[in-house]
Amino acid sequence: MEDELLDDMSLVAKTEDGLVVVSGCSHAGIVKHAKRLTREERVRAVIGGFHLIDASEGRIKRTVEEFKRLGVEEVYTGHCTGLRAEAEFMKAYGENFHKLHSGMVIEFGR
Repeated sequence: MEDELLDDMSLVAKTEDGLVVVSGCSHAGIVKHAKRLTREERVRAVIGGFHLIDASEGRIKRTVEEFKRLGVEEVYTGHCTGLRAEAEFMKAYGENFHKLHSGMVIEFGR
């Protein structure tokens, strides 16, 4: 599904362990765009809200599958991801799934 929201903002950090993509309420394509901009294939983590709170089961499953296909190693979900999507991410990522909370500190390589 093409997402036409053009004013999304994200931060991409290139660490020794791969990309770390941070967003607020992200829409389609943030991982692909980060990889394209940096020419880096490894994606260490994606952090943010994934805007799936009202999404269909099919869209949630496709999103989780796409994260896996793109090689996202770890996910940190926030405000607008929604419980159903968080459950799917947790099933797919196990220990590499994290629910964001205030005061949380996340550290990655340089």
